[in-house]
Amino acid sequence: MYAYWRQLNNLPLFMAHLHDVEVLDSKRSHWTIKLAGNVKLEWDAEITEDKPGEELAWRSTEGAAIANAGKVRFRDTEEDSTEILVTFTYRPPAGFVGAGLARLMNPAFAQLVRHDIIRFKQHWKKFRRRTIPRTDDILRANLRITNP
Repeated sequence: MYAYWRQLNNLPLFMAHLHDVEVLDSKRSHWTIKLAGNVKLEWDAEITEDKPGEELAWRSTEGAAIANAGKVRFRDTEEDSTEILVTFTYRPPAGFVGAGLARLMNPAFAQLVRHDIIRFKQHWKKFRRRTIPRTDDILRANLRITNP
């Protein structure tokens, strides 16, 4: 499961808001999301932690329109399944005004992340149905906002 997430260009297959991830090298990538009204946001990101089979963390590089960072942890459970814990932090532009808008949007964004995780579970089951019998994975998404 970790290896699938580590191939960053797989992420748009189950993340509805994510249009494209272009892998630049082993640490850097270029991300594009589509917003309402066909508006695109783009930024570069870098891998900050990479523990094969366990954890993958990233952050946007300096100058990103929306500074962001995240971490995905994979943990085997006693129920012979995999728990995925997602943490995503972002700092919106426009200072306190942007932070105020982000607080209003936070519940909707958290819901979007949860739906992405559910889509991942469905996608993973289809992708690995024949080779991995453990498809009753427990999924949990956490979201944190960082204020300016």
